[in-house]
Amino acid sequence: MLSNDNESYIHAYSIFATSDEQVWTKLDKINRPTFIITGEDDVGSHPNMAKALHSKIKKSEVCIVPKARHMLPVEDYDSFNINIDRFLTKVGGE
Repeated sequence: MLSNDNESYIHAYSIFATSDEQVWTKLDKINRPTFIITGEDDVGSHPNMAKALHSKIKKSEVCIVPKARHMLPVEDYDSFNINIDRFLTKVGGE
């Protein structure tokens, strides 16, 4: 964090924090296989958020990893990698 450019970080975070309204109405236009993964105990990207995204994106699949939190790729990298690999194998060349 100390090496991040503060101005760039604030700009990126403000887009992340305010873009939901702009993006939400466009999610149904996504027509490619989409994998949505989050941890069961993730308060930042809550499972209800993942399920809501899944309901809007036609070709999506949602995966809620039990007992995992926001740092899923670090805290439970085996589950993360297994699920990503499974999805990519399933969709193949789509």
